[in-house]
Amino acid sequence: MSASTDGMGDRDARAPGARSSAAVLETEIALFDALLAQAGIALIPERAAGVYENMREMRRLAALLREIAADGIEPAAVFDIDAVSTLDAQIDPVGGVTR
Repeated sequence: MSASTDGMGDRDARAPGARSSAAVLETEIALFDALLAQAGIALIPERAAGVYENMREMRRLAALLREIAADGIEPAAVFDIDAVSTLDAQIDPVGGVTR
């Protein structure tokens, strides 16, 4: 990839005064929690860490996709769409993996 990244996958070259991606993520988590509370939804405490980790993973994926686009690489050259479709077919939306 063309640029180095910090621990969250965001580019090191940030605008002056920009917050770190970890600080941005913490703000996003706080906003997510506030939206859930406003809707009267509470995360099960035992699952909250997993939900937040998934948010981190989505940020990493978004950063990777931005880097791929910046490098002019077709995403299809990086990700095997057929493999993703096969995996999707193995996942039961209610019960999880069906293998």
